[in-house]
Amino acid sequence: MKAPQVWNQTRKTIETNIDNLKKAIQKEYAKSNPKLITEIDKSLTKLDGVLGKLDTSLEDSLKKAVAAQGDAARKAELQNAKAILVKYIGYVKSEPLIAHMDKNPFGVQTNIKQTLTESLTHMAKAIS
Repeated sequence: MKAPQVWNQTRKTIETNIDNLKKAIQKEYAKSNPKLITEIDKSLTKLDGVLGKLDTSLEDSLKKAVAAQGDAARKAELQNAKAILVKYIGYVKSEPLIAHMDKNPFGVQTNIKQTLTESLTHMAKAIS
């Protein structure tokens, strides 16, 4: 099962895209008032919250399912993975910050929602 690696790569892609957006924002305001820069930097940490909500628990659960001894243990862990997946899908659909990052005016194409949707759809098919 390649699903754990797919999720790990998805998280890395999202992290890179968020970091690129943060760098573009910092560059845009680099010559601003230092107090404004401090406030912007504080606000940028909120972007990391998206990745925090989409943590490694899905990857961990999928790895446990792969390593499970016996069908019953594997099925139980896959049920856990499905529950995590449902939680992630709900979050991606409802988190307005994702849309804000994707529609940013700084010229950075984050494609966060598309990337997550494709990856989570792949995960759902892989563990069905």
